[in-house]
Amino acid sequence: MHQVKRQRIITYMSLKELDDRLSNSGFIRLHKSFIISFAHLITIEGNCVRMLDEERLIPIGSAYKQEFFKLLNKNLLSSQCTSFN
Repeated sequence: MHQVKRQRIITYMSLKELDDRLSNSGFIRLHKSFIISFAHLITIEGNCVRMLDEERLIPIGSAYKQEFFKLLNKNLLSSQCTSFN
């Protein structure tokens, strides 16, 4: 799991289990090694994302790409709709 403040988390759960628990909380798995929060997503650069307070790019895995962009579009549309109210 990627964390902005680089705090260490020790868990016996797999990323699959973490993904299942966090998927309805604004988090998404975008690579076999990464789960991110949409709230900390700054830019998409090609097949990578840049996170808040992060120097390196995080790759978007091909197996997760379609679902990532689907949820990204859903979140963008949702936030645009609420800003008009």
